[in-house]
Amino acid sequence: MGRSNPSIAALSFFLVFFPITCFKLGKCNSIFCPQIEKQSLLSFKHSLQDPYHQLSSWDDGDVNCCKWNGVVCNNSTGHVHQLHLRGFGLSLRGQINSSLLNLKHLTHLDLSLNNFKQTIPSFFGSFTKLELFNLSFAGFHGVIPHNIGNLSYLRTLDVAGFPNIVPAGHNNYYHSRNLAGYPDMEFAAHVSFPNLLQVDNLEWLSRLSELENLNMNFVNLSRATDWVQVINTLPSLQQLRFQNCSLGYISPLSYINITSLTLLDISSNNFHSTEVPKWIFGLQNLQFLDLRNNTFIGPIPANNLEFIVLDFNFLTGAVPAGFTNLCKTRRLSLSNNNFQGNMSNLFGNMSECFLEALEVLDLQFNKISGQLIDQLGEFKSLEYLNLNKNLLTGPIPASMGKLSSLKVLALGGNKLTQNLPHSLGQLCNLKWIFIFDNKLEGVVTETHFANLTKLDVFSASDNRLSLNVSQSWIPPFQLIALGLGSWSLGAGSKIPSWLETQKNLTDYLDLADTGISGIVPSWFWNTRILNLSHNQLHGEIPDVRGAVQFIYLSSNKLEGTLPRVGDAL
Repeated sequence: MGRSNPSIAALSFFLVFFPITCFKLGKCNSIFCPQIEKQSLLSFKHSLQDPYHQLSSWDDGDVNCCKWNGVVCNNSTGHVHQLHLRGFGLSLRGQINSSLLNLKHLTHLDLSLNNFKQTIPSFFGSFTKLELFNLSFAGFHGVIPHNIGNLSYLRTLDVAGFPNIVPAGHNNYYHSRNLAGYPDMEFAAHVSFPNLLQVDNLEWLSRLSELENLNMNFVNLSRATDWVQVINTLPSLQQLRFQNCSLGYISPLSYINITSLTLLDISSNNFHSTEVPKWIFGLQNLQFLDLRNNTFIGPIPANNLEFIVLDFNFLTGAVPAGFTNLCKTRRLSLSNNNFQGNMSNLFGNMSECFLEALEVLDLQFNKISGQLIDQLGEFKSLEYLNLNKNLLTGPIPASMGKLSSLKVLALGGNKLTQNLPHSLGQLCNLKWIFIFDNKLEGVVTETHFANLTKLDVFSASDNRLSLNVSQSWIPPFQLIALGLGSWSLGAGSKIPSWLETQKNLTDYLDLADTGISGIVPSWFWNTRILNLSHNQLHGEIPDVRGAVQFIYLSSNKLEGTLPRVGDAL
């Protein structure tokens, strides 16, 4: 037998023993961050207040900062490549330490949703390898430093913020939701207060040639009068959000360089009585367009976009006929304009692909007239239909009971007549129904609610309807809001017993002018908005506390001393 080779024997021992040891210790494959980067992170931590212990894992006794919360290191070198320190609105506070400059390999820096209350540090412009930079809603104020333009590798820049002051009761609201992957910001009106962040110009942006996503919502851009020309120098740009930025001018373009743009949101600015520039409709890859709340005037061509949001403008005339032939459009929002025309002319010849694709149709607060058409029931994916506050007449078509995906049906504030179709009771996904302030008449029975198990809101006041359900009826739904004002609620005119089953009915209850009598149930007084006026109710009014905001009790037989009320009323 040949003599064994000690090198091979040692290697065999290593290959067998080493994996077992590593498995037990769990440390052999660990990558350690450089000491200088660890100390830099600790200095950063010590300069901040951390009331929610977001950085509790950042411990000097832990030799490896790659294991700390929010820290991502390169698998080969151990250098810190990413900091994900997204907070919870008021998480990290204080002054950002320049020790972060020692993180020379940083590609991702996310400090969003914190409360730093300082200007954006100019040394941020030295992180020249950054690809993602997110400072949104982080409490920064003042002028955005120009040297952010040095970050030539940036693909995503997000500096969105809040307005400076929005006092209690102001009629603006900021609501973020997600619609098929696109964040959709809802606004009711302009914010008339100065924004925390601002720019003196946007020329520095032109140096960010790799930029794909830019969000500057709520940054004051009023001094950047050449913003269109600057944006047009960014050939890689895919998403642009300049919402509520105090922009007052939108210039024409003779040549479009931003051909990659898929999302454009310039809603809630100050483009008063301005035509929508033609170059916007020449963006061939555009999928999402939000121009709401700008007082734009027409005309508006029918472009085959996925999301078209033009609410709160001064658009007039007929809804462009081409809209009903669009095959990709999933949301068509034209509310709060001055569109006119007959319903059958506007929507009487919808293409199959339009009927297949559309999920949201919002035409509330326009001047659409005529009768609702049977073809409305042929939408395959429609979830939201809002025709509130138009000039519609005639009956609600029974075909609308075929809208199996429908979640919101809003037909209030029109002149609709005849009976409520029984087929609406088959809309098993329906959550909100608004049919208030019409001329509907006839009897509503349990059949109308048979499969409405998801119903949250039923707003049907100011019609000529009667409710006829059995004394033992238990509705299949749990409402948060109910409007039956001016209805006839059945023999005896007592408060319906089935209302006691509605344990979530705390937002809105309207039983005005229904002829009900008796003592007001105690749980009614917990409703935020309560209208029991013009009835035959008697008894005393208790002290009103809690979240109650509005109570209407006029024209009843109530008595006793005036109640004490809470601050919310």
